[in-house]
Amino acid sequence: MKIKLYVSLKIPDTTAITAFHTLERLGYSKLAELEREDYYEFTVLKDEDKFMEDIVKVDVLVNANKHNHRIFKAENVPKEEDDKIIDVLIKNSDDKCSSLFSTLRERMGFIHINEISKGILWKMHFREKENAKELAEKITKDLLYNEHYQEYKIL
Repeated sequence: MKIKLYVSLKIPDTTAITAFHTLERLGYSKLAELEREDYYEFTVLKDEDKFMEDIVKVDVLVNANKHNHRIFKAENVPKEEDDKIIDVLIKNSDDKCSSLFSTLRERMGFIHINEISKGILWKMHFREKENAKELAEKITKDLLYNEHYQEYKIL
């Protein structure tokens, strides 16, 4: 069973704000807002509900003082209703998350984790839906990812 965890800051995200203003200066006037979340995907062998309850308490991933989180089983991830909002997931190409995997399984007792992947989810809010997907891809290529060691997927 795949579990998806999204973690965002409670305070304003200066990385997302800086990226947004940079994109404004690059001429992307149709972009209204830019948000960023850390993304984790876990493959769990059993006890998914208990895992979902416990993993959000691990402050290696979610610090209750500074983070908000959303967690879903993969088949229950809500779809974006607004077609002016485009989500782009960026991951490092060869990142197997081995140190995080080791920490969670061996030090923290999450023995039912079989696999982990992580990335950054960028949520792009556009002023109009026309060409939003094409603009999101161009923005991603122009600023948000590095083609030499990352890959992206428009969700």
